[in-house]
Amino acid sequence: MTQPNPNTPEKPDQSEEALSPSETPTKPPQSATNADTSTADQPAAKQDPPTTSAEPETKKPLPTPEATTDSATESAEPGEEDDLRQTRPLLHNGATTNRLPTESVIALENSGLIYGHATDVGQHRKNNEDSLLAYGFSISSMDEFPDFGVFIIADGMGGHKDGDRASATAVRSIATGITRKLYFNILRGTPMTQLPPVNELLVEEVENANAEIRSLTSDGGTTCTAALVIGRRVFIAHTGDSRAYIVKMDGIERITRDHSLAERLRETGVMTEQEAAMHPQGNQLYSALGMSDDPRIDSWTRTLGKGTRLLLCSDGLWNMVPDGQIYSIMMQHPVPQDACNRLVAAANENGGLDNISAIILYMP
Repeated sequence: MTQPNPNTPEKPDQSEEALSPSETPTKPPQSATNADTSTADQPAAKQDPPTTSAEPETKKPLPTPEATTDSATESAEPGEEDDLRQTRPLLHNGATTNRLPTESVIALENSGLIYGHATDVGQHRKNNEDSLLAYGFSISSMDEFPDFGVFIIADGMGGHKDGDRASATAVRSIATGITRKLYFNILRGTPMTQLPPVNELLVEEVENANAEIRSLTSDGGTTCTAALVIGRRVFIAHTGDSRAYIVKMDGIERITRDHSLAERLRETGVMTEQEAAMHPQGNQLYSALGMSDDPRIDSWTRTLGKGTRLLLCSDGLWNMVPDGQIYSIMMQHPVPQDACNRLVAAANENGGLDNISAIILYMP
């Protein structure tokens, strides 16, 4: 089996509009096939669920990867018109995944950041090595502050005894750095123009998390997909094979690129998508935190329009629930917490071969 050369740099994304083939939006399906049976007419997934074996595979790094340093970055900073909004205060308990009442759907259009999160060990794992963090602030006062949120998914790598420790370290380290260096300065009234470029700061904090993981353990690795929201701008930093999606009424779009052998085989044309999905080593990663001193970290900047949803998830979700079904569930469950709960349930219903984690942010 021919494998791609890991030393060959990949072409970085240059703008919001130039997307790789893997990032082309999936249009809403038209017929009704969905694991959620609570609604009679439900859209069907446009792609078949991935083929999986009876036993869960262990995620391992590729044997001899040479980390690349190129990244897909955009330097656009949030503008005052987009980002400075007065909203009423919102409080979220980061320790609970209880469902929001159905009546809260009515409040979505009048709220600031609305988000939910859920995680589950799955049907075949003994321990949950996923870690996630979600917090957001909406402030209403005489001073105008942009809505601010930090959302992180980290999937500890199986086969590493400290995978869970690595994922927990990643989310703590990144959130702490962003809060201290950025949000506290925003609260003090420091203009955004006097702060470091947000996308560069986020990538720097992911790099700092990598250094901390490597100082703590020699046998710990984790994926990391982190999203920083300021007003209506979202800044994403990513390494590994967790994913970020943008979901709108007209479809679902994958933003991130998997740093896996399967993705490389697809991108280079060595295998079709179906062949790569069945490759016995397809889930091996060539970049993740803890693997090397210089992991590949991609970054993107997007503007989230009214009614847009941002989904972060581990591979335990997207491997079990195809994009079309993810879209259907998120459209049928407008409250983010309800949608997170339902997505995790669908992954378990479809096999639950790995730990499952999801964060959904709704922009009113």
